[in-house]
Amino acid sequence: MKNPKVSARVDAITQQKTAAIARVAVNDRQLVTNKLRAWVEDGIDPKTGDEPTPAQLQAAQLLGRTVAMFSDKQVVETADRSPEEVAEEIERRLAEANKNSQSDGEPLH
Repeated sequence: MKNPKVSARVDAITQQKTAAIARVAVNDRQLVTNKLRAWVEDGIDPKTGDEPTPAQLQAAQLLGRTVAMFSDKQVVETADRSPEEVAEEIERRLAEANKNSQSDGEPLH
């Protein structure tokens, strides 16, 4: 977009939408976790006083799946780093490895 004001506004709205989606996911996670915890600890639904029905258990499971509560995937977020930052990290790790190998009395290679 050529107009910086429009571009900034679109970016702001996009960030707000992303934050709203994250809030809903957290709320859903808390709801599912609280329900399942109550059912496991007490064996009853706190609102009805009855045992949870298969439909309630399935509903909790499906809601949990929508926010990836039951997946084995790990989400790894990485920050973009400049080549200089990567080089500094490599140098730091090499210096640390050299220091550790010198304290052991053995050469690194």
